[in-house]
Amino acid sequence: MNLYLERQLFLLVIPLGLGLVWFLLRQRGRVGYSQLQLLEGVRAVPLGLVQKVVLTAAVVFFGVSLAQPMQYTVNTVPVYVQARDIVVCLDTSGSMMDGPAFGASTKINQAKKVIGQFIAARPQDRIALVTFSDQAYLDWPLTLDHAALLNKLVQIKTTGGTQIGRGMIVSLEQLALFGHGNGAVIIVSDGISSLKPEEKEVILQLMEQTQPRLYWILAGDPNPSLAVEFRRYIEGLGGTFYQTTPQELKQVFDEISELEASPAVYEQEVTVQVRFGPLLAILAGILVLASLIDITKEEV
Repeated sequence: MNLYLERQLFLLVIPLGLGLVWFLLRQRGRVGYSQLQLLEGVRAVPLGLVQKVVLTAAVVFFGVSLAQPMQYTVNTVPVYVQARDIVVCLDTSGSMMDGPAFGASTKINQAKKVIGQFIAARPQDRIALVTFSDQAYLDWPLTLDHAALLNKLVQIKTTGGTQIGRGMIVSLEQLALFGHGNGAVIIVSDGISSLKPEEKEVILQLMEQTQPRLYWILAGDPNPSLAVEFRRYIEGLGGTFYQTTPQELKQVFDEISELEASPAVYEQEVTVQVRFGPLLAILAGILVLASLIDITKEEV
C-alpha cells in the first residue's frame, strides 16, 4: 500500500505521551474482591502494568492519528497531445445510390455507416465533411463537435455526376485555411472523373502547402483505364489507393484509422485519501478499556 504521513512532526507526541503515562502510573495495583478465599491459589493480576500497556498503545495510536496517515493510488491514463485534422470527402453522385455492388444496402448508405463509425471512434480529432457531385461543398468544417457532424452525415442526399477534382480542392482548402498540421484527406467515391489542367495545378499547390496524407477509396468498378490513370495520379501525389468490396470498406477505414492514430502520452493521476479513521476507532476502544481497568483497579 502507498502510505505516508502528512504531518510527521506529530509523531513527537508519542515519546512525550509515553513518558507522561509511565510517570503517572508508577504504582502497581490489583483487583479487590469481597471474598478473597474465592481466589485462593490464583495469581494476582497486575492491572497497573496492564493499564500502562493499554495507555501506551493509546498514546501510540493517538500520535499516529495526529500525523495523518495518507494513502495514494496512481492511475495511468492516456492523454492525447497531438490530434489529427481529417477531411472526409464523400462522393454523392447519383451512382452512389446503386445497390447491387453492396448487396441490399446502397453504396451511399454503406459509406455513411462506416464513416460514422470512423468519426465516433476518434473523439480527439477535428474532422470535416466535404461532399461532391457536379459541385463540391463543405458540409461541415473541421470540428470536435462530432454529434453535429454525424447528424449532418445522416442527412446527405445523392444527385448529379462525379467531379472528384472539385472535391479534392475544397478538402485541401479546408486544411490550408484551418488545419493545424498532421492533416489527412480521405476520398470515398464509386467513380472517377478526369481532371482539368487548372484543377491539377490548384491541387498541386494545396498539396505542397498542407502536405497531408491522401487516401483514395474506390468503392466500385469504373472504367479500368481511367481508374489506372487516376490511381497513378493519386499515388504520384504521395497518396494511397484502395479498391473495396462490401466487406473491405470497414477494413479500409480501420487501416486508415491505424495509420492516422493520434500519438498519446501517459500521465499519472494521483488520488489521495486520509486513512486515520480506523486508528481513531481503535484509540476510542483502548481508552474505554483503560477506563474499565481504572474502575476495577484497587490500590494495595
